[in-house]
Amino acid sequence: MNDVHLRRIAASPTVLARDLWPESIGRIASDTDDATTLPARRVVPGTVDELMGWLCVDSGSGNTTPVWVHPDVSEGRRLQLVLRLQGIVGTISLGPLGDWNGQAEGAPKAMQTMTLIGTHFADAFAPQVRALENIRDTVLHLLGRRGVEGGGDTGRIILKRRVFVKVSSATGDRAAGGVVLSEAEDPARRARRLQHMWRVERRVAASEADAAGVLTRLDPLKIKRGDLVDVAVAVQAVTMRTRAGRRTEVMFCPLHVVRLQTAARMKVGMLLYTWLHNGAYVPSIRCSSTNCTVLAIPMSILTKRRSWRLDLRMVRTRCSIESFWC
Repeated sequence: MNDVHLRRIAASPTVLARDLWPESIGRIASDTDDATTLPARRVVPGTVDELMGWLCVDSGSGNTTPVWVHPDVSEGRRLQLVLRLQGIVGTISLGPLGDWNGQAEGAPKAMQTMTLIGTHFADAFAPQVRALENIRDTVLHLLGRRGVEGGGDTGRIILKRRVFVKVSSATGDRAAGGVVLSEAEDPARRARRLQHMWRVERRVAASEADAAGVLTRLDPLKIKRGDLVDVAVAVQAVTMRTRAGRRTEVMFCPLHVVRLQTAARMKVGMLLYTWLHNGAYVPSIRCSSTNCTVLAIPMSILTKRRSWRLDLRMVRTRCSIESFWC
């Protein structure tokens, strides 16, 4: 990800939404910018009126229309609008062939999909949902088109991108520029047999961030439900025929997924966060050798057993969950 061209979402004029996740878990450690240091052009405006002059759309560019940051905002450059979002994975299908059914007629509808949810962290998640709704409304207004039914969902963020791109008959090398699938990814070679008509344009990239903010390449299939992720998302408008006529869907397309916390750590961390911030009693023992307080975690949260067990690997902190999230 070229972070210089990514746009953040603010919860207020002084706070980014990603900084409202507890103990800074929504922030990659190497990302030191905040709402006070970022230029205004790199933060998504909070209202539709402001967005009207902040983004632009090519109305005559066919059925798939990229959304751009307005040249007046991006110092005269033509930059596609790419956002950074944070959320907990609700559902995911990011394999190179997505949900494709293996049939030629299913290629145009095949999607790679991912949904993000906020669970208990509405302060960090709700501003992102509102920002995407505002972007959707602005794009439809600029295009003068009607959106698809059910295009918005206030409880989650839906990310998706088309698996295949139609090959133009005028293209010399019809498979050029596409993804070369491995035998494991396309064991029946169904996608290969269609490459003269449809090609897989690109993969969704994935990484994992360590405590220092260093990114390590990760197989997208290892991103699981419940993981906390940071996603770079491109915005495009796709016009399609429906039973109600031509409708336009504003799609938020995942480009690069960074895992910030695994589902297992999020599960225990959310429990501890709820307990400690609600003033609940959590059994603990002070370790004489390290002088640290160790919390006793109910292992029924991690397993089916209804028992308490002391697990030094989980939390070792002075009455705080900060070191757990690190």
